[in-house]
Amino acid sequence: METPEANQTSVRRATLAVASITNFTTPFAGSSINIAIPHIGTEYHVSASAVSWVVLIFLIVSAALAIPFGTVADMYGRRPILKLGIFLFCLTAFLNIFSPNMPLFLLFRVLQGVGAAMIYATNTAILVDAWPAEKRGSVMGIAVAAVFTGSALGPVIGGVATHTYGWRSLFVLIAASALAALIMAVLKLPDGKRDRPVEKVNPAGVILRLFKNRDFTLSNLAAMFNFGAVFAVIYLMSIYLQLGRGFSADVAGLIMLSQPLVQAGLSPFTGRLSDRKSPAAIASIGMGLCAAALFMFAFLGEQTSIVYITAGLLITGLGVAFFSSPNASLIMGAVESKDYGVASSVMSTSRMIGQGVGMGLLTIIINAVIGDVPIAEVAPADIVLNMRISFPIFGAICLVGIGFSLKRGTMRKA
Repeated sequence: METPEANQTSVRRATLAVASITNFTTPFAGSSINIAIPHIGTEYHVSASAVSWVVLIFLIVSAALAIPFGTVADMYGRRPILKLGIFLFCLTAFLNIFSPNMPLFLLFRVLQGVGAAMIYATNTAILVDAWPAEKRGSVMGIAVAAVFTGSALGPVIGGVATHTYGWRSLFVLIAASALAALIMAVLKLPDGKRDRPVEKVNPAGVILRLFKNRDFTLSNLAAMFNFGAVFAVIYLMSIYLQLGRGFSADVAGLIMLSQPLVQAGLSPFTGRLSDRKSPAAIASIGMGLCAAALFMFAFLGEQTSIVYITAGLLITGLGVAFFSSPNASLIMGAVESKDYGVASSVMSTSRMIGQGVGMGLLTIIINAVIGDVPIAEVAPADIVLNMRISFPIFGAICLVGIGFSLKRGTMRKA
């Protein structure tokens, strides 16, 4: 018979495994779809600005629903919500395989956003609640590394799959990955008792109370600006490398691999570092590196060397790695365990609002620079012009985020 200590260890490992799998699945889906954007737009005969809704509508729905699902999960149990979210994400990915037109494709992306919101609202909360505070940075580092591993493999596997079998094959892989996460969650995370007794909760009251915490508020603002600025990199680089430079999807994916590879490799280290040093200071350094890379990308042209492009991607990856784990650890460490679900949801919502606003801004820029032109007919010169306008704007947005980060009161480790 298992001892209580052994059972606790088993539960902790299971939560880390499930959080890592779900953290892998959603970014893998996002980064692999980004690499296929030109192909999706070409098949459905839509413009460059119209096809951006494939990404934007998912972000809007996820951001809008994460906090409500976080509140429900804190009241009635996080594990059932997590499992339902994974199931919905898996089902809609399967349905995307058979989408005959863009409207139906976008409808499934809306439902996929609902499933993602359930995942975002619960997986981090379940993980943090299971592990002691002194290990928080380390386990968050592992979980965040899973995110970046998904981001790293997405362009490579997605590029090869798109080039060889077409973009619909991506959703076969996404559905399979989500199914693996669902099986793991069902087998390793039985619902059992609720995470805490059901009680009447005023969501607005909980959120206003959390935002009275200076570090919680500023950390979420920093995340919103940082991810809003950096999110454009993969999307723009996918279009630039394929339409502006003429690389195939698989080659473009290999070039883009450098950024998430650095993020995945360094995140466990930065997570452990934030357990010993100031997480706010480490995150601020990361944001500075991100801003430097964004301004570097403003000088891309039709003949820019792959070495220069890769250097920018490496610096971006380094910056995101130094920002993500410490900032997430700081956010979750600023609240009580009873509020982990809402806090996790707010953290995810802040990231997705930033990404959504960034994607919306990028759509406006694309529409202004390129216009309502079928994506397959966009001239390389217009792609380059769009890059030179977009990246300085996103670099400036990142600088604003650094300002919020530096105002935090935890620049030194207590």
